[in-house]
Amino acid sequence: MADGYAFQDFIDRDSPIPLYLQVSADMTRRIAEEEWRVGDQLLPENTLAELYQISRITTRQALAQLERDGLISRKRGERTVVQARPQYIVQELQFPSPEGRRPIVNPAEQITSANVRIVGLTAPDRRAARMLQLPEDAPLVYLERYFQNCGKVVGINRAWFPGERFPDLAERGLLRQSISATLQEVYQTETEAVENFIAAITLDARCARILDVPYGSPALRIDSVHFGVRHIPIEFASTIWNGANAQFRLMVSRED
Repeated sequence: MADGYAFQDFIDRDSPIPLYLQVSADMTRRIAEEEWRVGDQLLPENTLAELYQISRITTRQALAQLERDGLISRKRGERTVVQARPQYIVQELQFPSPEGRRPIVNPAEQITSANVRIVGLTAPDRRAARMLQLPEDAPLVYLERYFQNCGKVVGINRAWFPGERFPDLAERGLLRQSISATLQEVYQTETEAVENFIAAITLDARCARILDVPYGSPALRIDSVHFGVRHIPIEFASTIWNGANAQFRLMVSRED
C-alpha cells in the first residue's frame, strides 16, 4: 500500500465488532477511495485471507457482505469483480437551534419524518430526567420518529418532555406533525437556546435493524437540550444518523 500500512493493521482483534464486518468495512473504504476501481478483479480469497491474517471462512463472510451491498459480483469459477462504488447519502450538517429543529437536511429538502410514536412513559427514564434537570421518577412524554431520505431511513429521533409542563401531550399528539408548532401554539412555549453534544458511536442491534445496516456500523449521535425562558429545560432530544453509507457536509462561509 502507498501509505505503508499492512492490511491487518486495519482490523482490531480485540474489538467486539466481528472480524468479517471490520474486513468488509476496510474493503468498502478501498473501493470508495478507488484503490480498487469498478471493473477491477479482487485478489483471490486465499490471498486476502493471508493479507488480513484471517481465516478463509471470515474472508468469505466479508465478501458476502460486500456482495449484499452491491459492491462486488461473484460467480462460481470466476474471479470476484468490483461492481460499484459505495453510494453515499450526502447531507448538510446543522445543529438544532432556536431558529430550526432539524439537525440534518439535504440540499433537495428530501428529509421527511415518519412513524411518529408519542407516549407517556410508565417507567422512569433516569438519563432523560437528568438531562431535563428533573427528579429521576418525574413523569415524561416520549417521542420517537424516523427521518427518511428517498424512502430510506437515515436517522432515528427520540425526544423526552416534562410531563407536568406539557400535560396531555401524548394524548393530543403533534400539531401538523411538528414539535415546534405543538409547543408554541398549544403550550405557548418556545425554545430560547439549545445545547448540543455530538459523538461518534456504533449502532446497537435495534438501531441497526431500523437503519438496515450491519450491527456495529458507525453512526453520528447528536444530543440536544432545548431551553425555554429562564434557561429551564423543556426538551431532551437524541438523534442517531446512519454513518455507514452517509457523508455529512458542513458549509462554513465568511460573515460580513
